[in-house]
Amino acid sequence: MLPLRVPRLRAALAAAVACTCLPLSALELKLTQALGSPGVAPVSPTPAASSAGTPYPRATQPLVVALTVNAQVRGDRVVRMAASGEFLVRREDFAEIASFVHDAAMFRIEGEDFVELRAIPRARVRFDEKTLTLAVDLPPEELPRQNFDLAAAPRAVDFAPVPRSALLNYRLGYAGTDDLSTGTASLASEAAVTYGDWIFRNQSFHSHSREATTSVRLETQAIRDDRENLRRITLGDNVTPGLVLGGSVPFAGFSFAKAYQLEPYLNRHPGAGFRGLAEFPSQVDFYVGNTLVMRQQVAPGPFDIQNFSYYGGRRDVRVVIRDAFGREQTVAYPFYFANQGLAAGLHDYSYQAGWMRGQLGTVSNDYGRFAFSAYHQYGFTDAWTLGLRAEGTSSLINGGPDVFWRSESLGLFALHAAASRDRDSGRDGHAFSASHAFMLDEFSSQIVWQRFSPGYTILSNGFIPTLPARDFNASLGYASPALGSLSVGFTRLELTEDPVARPGEPVARSVSLSYSRPLWGKLNLVAIARRQISEPRGNEFFLGLQYVARPDQNLNLTAQRDLQGVKTATFSWANQVPRGEGVAYAINAQRQETSEGINLILAPRLDWYTRVGTVSAEVTRLNGAATRSTGYSLALAGAFAAAGGHVMPSRPIADAFAIVELAPPLAGVRVYENSQEVGRTDAKGRILLPNVASYSANYAAIDNGDVPIEFTIDSIGKTFSPPFRGGVLVPFDVQRLRSFVGRFVFRVTGATRPLEYHLIMVTVDGGKTIEIPTARNGEFYAENLPAGRHRARVDLSGTPCAFTLVVPASDESSVALGDVMTCDAAR
Repeated sequence: MLPLRVPRLRAALAAAVACTCLPLSALELKLTQALGSPGVAPVSPTPAASSAGTPYPRATQPLVVALTVNAQVRGDRVVRMAASGEFLVRREDFAEIASFVHDAAMFRIEGEDFVELRAIPRARVRFDEKTLTLAVDLPPEELPRQNFDLAAAPRAVDFAPVPRSALLNYRLGYAGTDDLSTGTASLASEAAVTYGDWIFRNQSFHSHSREATTSVRLETQAIRDDRENLRRITLGDNVTPGLVLGGSVPFAGFSFAKAYQLEPYLNRHPGAGFRGLAEFPSQVDFYVGNTLVMRQQVAPGPFDIQNFSYYGGRRDVRVVIRDAFGREQTVAYPFYFANQGLAAGLHDYSYQAGWMRGQLGTVSNDYGRFAFSAYHQYGFTDAWTLGLRAEGTSSLINGGPDVFWRSESLGLFALHAAASRDRDSGRDGHAFSASHAFMLDEFSSQIVWQRFSPGYTILSNGFIPTLPARDFNASLGYASPALGSLSVGFTRLELTEDPVARPGEPVARSVSLSYSRPLWGKLNLVAIARRQISEPRGNEFFLGLQYVARPDQNLNLTAQRDLQGVKTATFSWANQVPRGEGVAYAINAQRQETSEGINLILAPRLDWYTRVGTVSAEVTRLNGAATRSTGYSLALAGAFAAAGGHVMPSRPIADAFAIVELAPPLAGVRVYENSQEVGRTDAKGRILLPNVASYSANYAAIDNGDVPIEFTIDSIGKTFSPPFRGGVLVPFDVQRLRSFVGRFVFRVTGATRPLEYHLIMVTVDGGKTIEIPTARNGEFYAENLPAGRHRARVDLSGTPCAFTLVVPASDESSVALGDVMTCDAAR
């Protein structure tokens, strides 16, 4: 039976249809805060007995209607209409609209499943027979949920990194004084190889002078990064994390840790969000303070806004919803953005075990006692993060809980506790740390208090640090664009009790005042004053001025005085280190006045950044009250990098790298990395980018204006994401633009005639089909046809015609093919 959509049948339909036209109730937007406030629970429809496959008990007629659901147009749909006025929608159409299709009554009509709208609880149905419009209002909580994630989203990466890459960083240096023959030559190196998910790296340092020659291995590591699960395994040299109340020591062994740095765009701290219901199509504006963060058109139904992060502090979040009828509702609530604590459901952990390493940097293989370090934190809610940590050796154990509590009104609280037992010394101890941070608009405050018992011991390797008995720091700040930033602080430090000092006597108490403010657009002022109010009493201050003459040049002036009365004034003039090739320079001068006299230091420096390395030179001249000397240093630093079968020299690589390649080669094309020019391609069409950020979505682009007009490029920009200490090949495909002109003709009754206004189909190598249309007189124009003999076809008055198109090899940008015969046409 054909669906009805013709005006002449409307009268017959009107007599047969009893329309359930219910009055439209007032708009009710049901909104729910996502963060702690009571919300509106979804209202589930009364489940109906599933009757899929059951024939409908009444006769129905197919009908094409303009369907709207909660005032949102859903297009033309085929529905079934019963004589009693019930309407049924196809299951496939209904599944796109509502989430409870499986709970609705199903009926089989002519081989298809339909949902009866009348059986849906709280559904309202209206039918306009004149326009054949079927309007349905469904409970908004049953409509599909819409999610809007405000987390910073990376660009989609255009291709996967190469499976293997390598780099070698080096720095050759020489440093000496007036007698250059007594100087020291040095070589620092770092080698790294990536193979799949593994990274193998080694660092070393070598030096030679008249007195000694040394070679030291620094770090040797094998690292496996699991980017999908954000986990990192490290074998070899590493350092324990050194959390609050713990120690940090170098060691060699095994480490298994959560690695959020593998996904730089993931915010692991709680972010602001909003959860609501829209009964009709609406516009949602999401504000943080007075800043519009998101403006989004939402369809009827539930919607979630989530994962918005801010730089810190309590902010007023405001959501404004305007529906399709112009009605508006505003919901506001406070949210505290914190840089500690985990979002609900996230883990952070590190488990390490190995042999502690001594004399790192001077001895290659000084490994001693076996030690371990571990911590694990979990965000139980957006407000509460709990964790445990422990560290120790065969004779030492130290550990305790970590607690973070984030309050929308009160800020961030952190509490750490630990107990230790050292069997070697027979000492037991405990320690506590509590802190609070709060920021509201222009105001901020921070308090940190720590207490260590005399017997408390942390993980250490040889040198045992001295821990204070109590340590208290508090600060209060105010910052505004008009007045600048002002902060006042107080510190109280009490060392462990000893027989000489009176019990409980504070060793140091001080107050400080700092102020900073931009001045007239190009000046920045920083001033710090500190007064020690315990013995020995005294004052110290710091004053700094920075003048930004140009974006790439700045002048710095500072003056300071410390507690011992030493006065120091400095001057520096420097330009910004170039992103690509160029010269950086700095002139540093210092005047220092002590009780022994006046010391003057002048230190000019020059750095030349080339495509293949960096040359640095510095001279330091000291005119002191007691001595005079001149120091010299000269260094050549660079790298060799390999990826995609290419090896290239480069400036030092700090993180990761990329090789941009134009193939076939085009020289002299400017290349940009994240919108900053880094250089031009060489004779082989390549350039190496040495300042790439690992695991981030980097963007390399070429200047299309440098590409000759006879060439075309597949893309002017591409996104890539290399691993740590790894590289990637970024290819740009270049094709010479070759045009072909001519005329297609055919033969009929012995006469040659032009093939006008036909479409020629040409099959080239690889099975690709190229369409060539003909114009008046059979003329045609085509681009980039490959040289060779190609199959072609065309329909001549309904008769298939197959022929061979011969394309000659040529370096010319335009090739004339003349008359190309297709086929003989039937008489």
